[in-house]
Amino acid sequence: MIKTISYVLPDSGTESQVAFALLRSLFQQSEDSEKSIIRLSAGAGFTPETCFRLESCERAFLEVVPADQERFILCLPNPCRDGIGIPFADASKQICGHITGVDYTGVSIPHDIEPSIWTATTNFLATHGSFYNYPPLENGYNPDTMRWLFVVPNNGNKEANIRRQPKFEMLFDRRGDQEPALVIINMETQMTQAKIERLFPENQSFSIEGLEDCFRSVMIQTPWKGMEIMRFDLRFKGEDAETITDWGSGLSLFKHGQIVLPNAPATYLPQPS
Repeated sequence: MIKTISYVLPDSGTESQVAFALLRSLFQQSEDSEKSIIRLSAGAGFTPETCFRLESCERAFLEVVPADQERFILCLPNPCRDGIGIPFADASKQICGHITGVDYTGVSIPHDIEPSIWTATTNFLATHGSFYNYPPLENGYNPDTMRWLFVVPNNGNKEANIRRQPKFEMLFDRRGDQEPALVIINMETQMTQAKIERLFPENQSFSIEGLEDCFRSVMIQTPWKGMEIMRFDLRFKGEDAETITDWGSGLSLFKHGQIVLPNAPATYLPQPS
């Protein structure tokens, strides 16, 4: 069982602290006694909990903590690329107050990653978590050339139609030219597709092939070394936002996806064509 999945961010001074406060405000969380931690949980009894944590460290990293073993650390080569993305403060100003939830967070792995890093990470998640491969051929997903793998928050009951969010994604997709390692935050919003496209026109946002009707993506500049670029996926408001979909509940992964076991094919990267 995985207890927490945390994005650990370097507390490098005022700029870092201001960005962290903006991130907290996006999730509409008040600052409590845990000033340096943002917790996103599916609810009592669900694991894992997703956290963003500010602490004294040289560069950002991903930390996975199971119940019965030492933590797993994943450091990603995320070079600072000048000219990419919108400043964090500008993007936050546009969407603050419009975020209603976090569907999933995740890590998009760079194309040139050492394959053993992918295998070690996914095997750890498969050993300790409720880990699923996305349903083949849905929304343009081709498991022969891509990897869309999700850890789903779990309380032991996979039948109930309840929200299981935020999920966590390990993503490998060679399409497009966005190669730096990216932390992804896929957010539910109160905004229509038309409004999101007005706020972030084509020179500031993009759609992912197969997911054009689900969300629009915006690249964000951050002050955190090792995580200089993030991707916000802004989901379009549905006709009935209160309805729990099979995707929101995780049932689509349980029913139509495939559970990922240690050393399963999905724990290895696809071969280049």
